[in-house]
Amino acid sequence: MLIDFSSVPVGAGVTMTNALVNGGPGQVMRFHVVRRVASDDTRVPDELSVIEELDEDAVDVTRDLHFGLGAHGGGHHGGTEWNVNGVTFHDGDLFTAELGTLERWPLSSDVHHPVDAHLVGFQVEAPGDSGLAWMDTIDLRPGGSAQVLVPIEGYAGRYVLHCHNLEHEDMMMMVNFSVA
Repeated sequence: MLIDFSSVPVGAGVTMTNALVNGGPGQVMRFHVVRRVASDDTRVPDELSVIEELDEDAVDVTRDLHFGLGAHGGGHHGGTEWNVNGVTFHDGDLFTAELGTLERWPLSSDVHHPVDAHLVGFQVEAPGDSGLAWMDTIDLRPGGSAQVLVPIEGYAGRYVLHCHNLEHEDMMMMVNFSVA
């Protein structure tokens, strides 16, 4: 990331905020401008990267994954047990994927869930129709959905798929899947 602070006076600070969160937790990072640079030849390249589009016709498996609120009283300390397709962390693997394949995951949600899968990437349409993007977390709004392509690469073993809201993770909205 390249940020131009040339219009900010020396001694001033700039706070990066998260507009989705109020108060202290919404203040993500603070920058302090401590000096001026004599000369700056920094430039952003015309092209930062090239993303090779995955071939949708090469999809081996489609897995509909719904992040939802479970029955009240059945969860941790008698609370609600959040789940993925009715499965929680205590239930074992949600599915087994095959190494070297391409999967399509239509994701859906009942409430706000930022969905993350460890050690795999999601290829998606970038916001604002600006082409393709690689992401490791997809922000699903209440009642929202997204289609992601997921190359199953790396290694055989167990992976984690979960909601990045800490309260939802605590309520078991975290599942394992295996790669064989």
